[in-house]
Amino acid sequence: MDMDTINRALQVIKQKEEWVTYIKNFADPIGFVFADSEILEQIKDAIDEENPIHSGSSLGLCLQKCRGLLQV
Repeated sequence: MDMDTINRALQVIKQKEEWVTYIKNFADPIGFVFADSEILEQIKDAIDEENPIHSGSSLGLCLQKCRGLLQV
């Protein structure tokens, strides 16, 4: 996954502090793809609206990369 795609998603996440906190502290063992959360759905929808290129699995990978960057 290229850094431009990750950075675009990260910019969307950073629009709301609540989203940053959620992604940064995400610890559900089933992962981003299968987790069922209203806030996660909001984040996924916002990322898809900004850059509609993701499949479910690529979005899950992208969110994991964003999580790693936010934890630094």
